[in-house]
Amino acid sequence: MRNGRLRQEAPEPNLPVINLEKCTGCGLCAEICLTYDVIDGKATRARPVMCIQCGACGSFCPARAIEGSCAEKRRLTKKDIAKLPSPESLQFLFKSRRSVRRYKPEPLKREHVEAILEAGRYTPTGSNTQGIKYLIINDREKMVKLRQMLLPVMDKLFAMATRVAQLPFVGELILGERQAHDISGHLGQGVKVLSERNKKGEDRLFYGAPALMLVYGEKQDEAMAFSCHAAIFNCSMMAHLLGIGCCLNSFSLMAINYNAKVKKHLGIPKTDKCFAAMTMGYQNVKYHSLLKRNPVNVRYF
Repeated sequence: MRNGRLRQEAPEPNLPVINLEKCTGCGLCAEICLTYDVIDGKATRARPVMCIQCGACGSFCPARAIEGSCAEKRRLTKKDIAKLPSPESLQFLFKSRRSVRRYKPEPLKREHVEAILEAGRYTPTGSNTQGIKYLIINDREKMVKLRQMLLPVMDKLFAMATRVAQLPFVGELILGERQAHDISGHLGQGVKVLSERNKKGEDRLFYGAPALMLVYGEKQDEAMAFSCHAAIFNCSMMAHLLGIGCCLNSFSLMAINYNAKVKKHLGIPKTDKCFAAMTMGYQNVKYHSLLKRNPVNVRYF
């Protein structure tokens, strides 16, 4: 007991409470979180203002002495751990995922969309802000309308980028040497072909995908870009296991962020930025081999 109490009461709702009767004073909570100290052989929440409600303290505490944290009450069992994929099967999952640009026309089933979003929900975020937002378009007519809005914006953006890339010295300073070279060369030619085919009625932006996922969040959150990229990767892995093909779509991303009218149409606030986009649809193509990849570019320091 401390001052006649068996618990340290949390100063704010939804924050962890230490059950002093259960606490063994092992100090693990203090090792993993700066919120805690160990005083007189018991854990204490010395700096509660620093708590970001990540749940780590409650999930790691071996004595279950930390209550009310964001960790789930149910403890993991051996059966739960047995559900984890082996390193080999996980590695094969990464290797087998492909960018898909051929889809069946039907919209995604609601339960499949929810499973994909659940995978994104468990993405780690900077300071546990959990500020990632999703927009799902799962309607072919809405996809067609968005495509019609984006194509003129994309043409304007690529025309500007091409002019800048071709400026001697200045293009490399603004765009970077590699990107300026690519835009002036193969990328510029590819964009021109895409634009021509889109004008002929071919869908070379979404490739006839029945669904689109946009992942966005606050511009001022410095970690938001990383968080959104990690989230869409989680989502793409779940989609792959469900037989749903995906393709990251940076072209639409640039156009959406550049044009305020498009952002307003999609209901994305001015204070937010779209950081990731991905077309989705039930896969209408089979791949018969894995892809080759360049060796890892790594340095050990």
